[in-house]
Amino acid sequence: MSRRPSNRSIRPAMAALLAGLSAACAPGGDDTAHESGRPSVDAGATAAPELVLASDRDGADMDLYLHVLGTDSFTRITSDSGADYGPMWSPDGERILFESDVEGDLEVYTVRADGSDRLNLSRNPGHDGGASFSPDGSTIVFVSTRDALAEGHSARDIWLMDADGSNPRRLTRNESYEGAPRFSPDGRRIAFCRQIRNEQRELDGEIFVMDADGTNETRLTHRPGFDCLAHWSPDGTRLAFHECGEEACHIFVMNADGTGAAQVTGAHDGNWPVWSPDGEWIAYTATVDDQTDIWIVRPDGSDARAVTSWGGRDEVADWRPAGAR
Repeated sequence: MSRRPSNRSIRPAMAALLAGLSAACAPGGDDTAHESGRPSVDAGATAAPELVLASDRDGADMDLYLHVLGTDSFTRITSDSGADYGPMWSPDGERILFESDVEGDLEVYTVRADGSDRLNLSRNPGHDGGASFSPDGSTIVFVSTRDALAEGHSARDIWLMDADGSNPRRLTRNESYEGAPRFSPDGRRIAFCRQIRNEQRELDGEIFVMDADGTNETRLTHRPGFDCLAHWSPDGTRLAFHECGEEACHIFVMNADGTGAAQVTGAHDGNWPVWSPDGEWIAYTATVDDQTDIWIVRPDGSDARAVTSWGGRDEVADWRPAGAR
């Protein structure tokens, strides 16, 4: 297993990385790929990419932080007695969706990037989480056990609700675990994972897609291991996902129809992949030498590097949408 880089070794590489990512993610930036696989430097770029992530750096519980990529800047967004997790930006970059157990059971919340105006959207005795916005910001897709409890089983189904938490409606009905629903960039489809039993009767996880109304369900993966956490590329042509086996989890990228799956991470584990707004990078969570940090990698597996580094847990990052501040 590779050694986890120190802050001192990360920073020189991050200076060049930050300049290239700033150019790519800022409005009007250069979105072209670089033949060397290294980010280009644009001296005129001023808007550094920002990540929202979950971390325990200031206490025992996970809270949300805003991190300016390539710097030591970590701004705490939430600070409560519960565990806040799974942050995802709204399309306009103004609000953050996340899940928290601060009120006793798992609920879906939003909060502004400055930590103000925190709202409980789901407000249900069941467990609600794994939420993300539709591309136009009008709808939230999430998973919930609310009907499963009444029906006498422990399934997690996929639901929709309006952005203010109103009008919840159920999309899937299975006595199984379902998770990580994500809208395609055009808003027409939802990718998600489902726990099923394989031929050996072992619990397995596979990735599915369906139309945004819950119809036309299609299974994309037929692989060993637990495949989950699919995330669409910005152009909608590919999906990044993680596959967990007995030893570790790794990041894969495949075409949106399920073909051409290729492993991206290899020297260490990886999960929670999220594409950058320009499609040039994938941010993910990796544990190396018992330390959990946010890493980034090119979709072809090159240039993998840690972008956070400390003695605790930094997990589950999402890129702030391009141009949002």
